[in-house]
Amino acid sequence: MPWTPPDPDAPLRIAYLTYRGKPHVGGQGVYSRHLTKALVDLGHHVEVYAGPPYPIIDERIPFHPLPSLDIWADPHPMRKPRLWEWKDWTDALEHLSFATGTFSEPMAFSWRVWRELRNRRNDFDLIQDNQTLGWGILKLHQEQWPILETIHHPITVDRKLELEHARTPWEKFGKRRWYAFTKMQTRVAQRMPRILSVSENSKQDISAKADDADAKPATATSSSAAASIAADAAAANGPSDSAVAAAAAPPSTPQPQTLGAGAATAAATGHSGPGSGSPGPGAAPSGS
Repeated sequence: MPWTPPDPDAPLRIAYLTYRGKPHVGGQGVYSRHLTKALVDLGHHVEVYAGPPYPIIDERIPFHPLPSLDIWADPHPMRKPRLWEWKDWTDALEHLSFATGTFSEPMAFSWRVWRELRNRRNDFDLIQDNQTLGWGILKLHQEQWPILETIHHPITVDRKLELEHARTPWEKFGKRRWYAFTKMQTRVAQRMPRILSVSENSKQDISAKADDADAKPATATSSSAAASIAADAAAANGPSDSAVAAAAAPPSTPQPQTLGAGAATAAATGHSGPGSGSPGPGAAPSGS
């Protein structure tokens, strides 16, 4: 079914994605709970897709749990799944990737959520992804979904520090395997047209990493400039009329734009809504 452009004067219909959302440890669950509630308070329709451990979500928000192999579940984190636990091909991908020594949750979740959303194109105006940055997110972008990507901070910074402090070649080898997923996340991030950061420091780190990778992100946008983007889009004609399209529709040659928290909220919603969240690693299995 062809995509129907959103009404620029109507509330947004947002699919919010988080590959894990532990509610009491780390930042992702806390960030997801408060941000989605604030968006609903502003009058928008939000549905949450999440992998385990699941966040605690406001009762007004439809919640779509996407079960995984839950390899990092307490009380036995890093457990080895059994083959009979595989329910489908996404479980196989998660298990086989984990078997190579890398963190496989973001990649596996991204394919699960792609599968869930591919037939719901006319149900949403915008996807907000909370640092999954998996191949399935890139697939949604290629299928012309408007995406606003949240990055709490580049995990490549963690990788660099861990490698610098590795005590033996074997330890360095293990850390390289563990952080192999950052190559996927970096490639996907470079193709996202709009990036939301949760703090000024994160914005600077993201921009610096993009420069190191020879990407060319636009200059970080202020709140007033982002609001202007939304206003200009709402006044335009054609399929990209809405603030959603201005903030997240893929341009012909993607040039990632890094936005501060308030700026990205204004750009995506046309309101100066909250963008608070706890800056954190984003991919640490301890719950962030």
